[in-house]
Amino acid sequence: MSFIETNSNLIAEPDYDPEADRMLWISVLREQVRLALSDKDRDAPFQVGAIRWFGTRDYFLVCSLAGYDGHFLLPAITKALKQYGVVA
Repeated sequence: MSFIETNSNLIAEPDYDPEADRMLWISVLREQVRLALSDKDRDAPFQVGAIRWFGTRDYFLVCSLAGYDGHFLLPAITKALKQYGVVA
């Protein structure tokens, strides 16, 4: 790592891959959907938390970091949860 000459407070990361960060946040979204649609008996505490997570500030932050519009995704996620009988 070397310091960037224009600003000595920044460190240059030559091997940094922003796509890897994006894939991490996509994985977070995917895991929350998986938990929300999971078997109620096996993952009940996690399922409740995942269902409540959608629509929160953290949900919108993760969507943004993943490169998605959380307001666009939320109706589709809600529809899927209703279709699978997870929420009324």
